[in-house]
Amino acid sequence: MKSQSPRRHFLASMGALGIGTLLPFSKKVAAFTKNIDGPGPAACTLIPSETRGPFPLFDSSAIASQSALIRSDIRESQTGVPLTLTINVQNLACTPLPGCKVYIWHCSKAGLYSGYSNSMNPGQAGLTYLRGIQTTDGSGQVTFTTVFPGWYMGRLTHIHVEVYNPSNTLLLTSQFAFPLDSVAGTPTQLVNAYYGNANNTITAYSADNVFNDGYADQLLTLTGSVAAGYSASHTFTANYVIVPLRLISFTAGIENKNPMLWWITENEENLSHFEIEQSTHPSRNFEKIGSVTAKNSSATNHYSFSLQQPLPAEITYYRLRIIDKDGTVQYSTIVNLHDHTLDSISILNAYTNSELVIRHPAVYGNSSLKVVSISGQLVATGKLQTGVSLTSINVKKLTPGTYMLIIESGIDRFVTKFYKGY
Repeated sequence: MKSQSPRRHFLASMGALGIGTLLPFSKKVAAFTKNIDGPGPAACTLIPSETRGPFPLFDSSAIASQSALIRSDIRESQTGVPLTLTINVQNLACTPLPGCKVYIWHCSKAGLYSGYSNSMNPGQAGLTYLRGIQTTDGSGQVTFTTVFPGWYMGRLTHIHVEVYNPSNTLLLTSQFAFPLDSVAGTPTQLVNAYYGNANNTITAYSADNVFNDGYADQLLTLTGSVAAGYSASHTFTANYVIVPLRLISFTAGIENKNPMLWWITENEENLSHFEIEQSTHPSRNFEKIGSVTAKNSSATNHYSFSLQQPLPAEITYYRLRIIDKDGTVQYSTIVNLHDHTLDSISILNAYTNSELVIRHPAVYGNSSLKVVSISGQLVATGKLQTGVSLTSINVKKLTPGTYMLIIESGIDRFVTKFYKGY
């Protein structure tokens, strides 16, 4: 919102060539709101946070650049008991979280981690086995193909896991534990089947230096056999509330005598693209005429789309088909554009730091003018003088930036853009 002092000056200075008194207005238009889950009661249990351990390979801030690790099968050349790991990511309201990145890593059956060479982990520098990143689908799920992890001194068998939101911000780091009868030297002896030695050094969760303070919310559900391979699953609950996508404004108008569509959004996450649709009827037969890739930024995002000339009808209707990466589809409100708008309104000085001069149809009452900031704020409204076709506005005290000028006269609505300079 603009500061009060410049706006008061702006309203007071609009007397030239037929502008009446303008009334300030500052309500944001929300034409579209994505279905979201509110904070609600905490119905699900947060998975405990744990250390990343000594072998994460890369810093958490680098998750977005690890394209080589985006894969479901993370085995590379590693052999062992086959393991299929399914992870379901949700928030505290038990709502699945699509579009989140899940990074897992674990040691080989011999207890070694890829990417490091030291006395504890010799000869593994430059390798990337048993590491992978996937993005949760529409139900918040990912599945990895791997091998049953081994063990090393001081630890029970485990898998490291991190979850990042769609903007690549780390939500939580944790570890998954395995049932003791599969890893601690008991008759099942999964590790012993390939490694040669069951883990007799750590035989209880209380002796593990991570799980000794609790493991129930990290324990994998395990089914299968050594011969057939195993399947493991877990639900990873993070403290994350989906912020609603907001379509602040969607407008049809002209810019430099070209028909245009403009729209502004906030809080884009997991958004794929916008499809622009048009029709000669306000409620049916919409067809796709173009596509614009989403910026996927939580900040304010500005878009524009140039329409072909001539327009297909006297009045043409437009809407946005808004498509998430998981395939979810939503629609904007419908806007329209008159074919005679191109010839009916023009700004004689679209870039100005003082007087804005507009040529428009002569009006015969009940006609209004609106000035809207690019952020979606309606700065001012006013009446146009009857019979006047040239209007001058003093914009000297407006904050520099882009504005929409809207003239409404009966069923006609004319929209154009101007720029307030410094």
